Amino acid sequence: MFPASRRSRQVVIVWSFVSGLVHLVWEGTWSVAAPYLQSYAAQHDWRLYWTLYGTADFRYLHADPFVRILELVTGTVVAALNLYAAHGLWKRRRVPRAMMALLVASIMEVDGTLLYFGSELLNGWRNVDTTSFVHTWIMFFGLNALWLVFPGWCIYELVRFYTSARGAGLTSGAAPALA
Repeated sequence: MFPASRRSRQVVIVWSFVSGLVHLVWEGTWSVAAPYLQSYAAQHDWRLYWTLYGTADFRYLHADPFVRILELVTGTVVAALNLYAAHGLWKRRRVPRAMMALLVASIMEVDGTLLYFGSELLNGWRNVDTTSFVHTWIMFFGLNALWLVFPGWCIYELVRFYTSARGAGLTSGAAPALA
């Protein structure tokens, strides 16, 4: 059974829902609004929503093309997969499909987070405000590390579930029984 306990199931559902909303509301909308964030006025009107995070990662202020396309994919595809998984697991409908959507979304989240961190690492941390503990360790690393920890745990649990189902002889085409 995936997840192994009722509490784990609740965590997965809440995480998938929150992650999907964050991807849709934060990243998806930023990728569209990004070209409009490069003016001084962006710190005082409706664009303030994104410019605050830009104090920690300057790529958000100058609409870095790599981050923009990464966030566009995350804000659309990964958001939809997460929300589909959360809904399916919550309502207990099409659970095997919801689990597969969760696995794909989790792999994409880990990959995207590694690319996000890695691109800045290879850039010498030029776009991160390393003079501020809050900007560097809480806003840049801490918040983004959540998208390594939770999806990584989901990948681990899902792979463990599918390999145990395979070992139990449940690969005859029928979906494994889920509680």
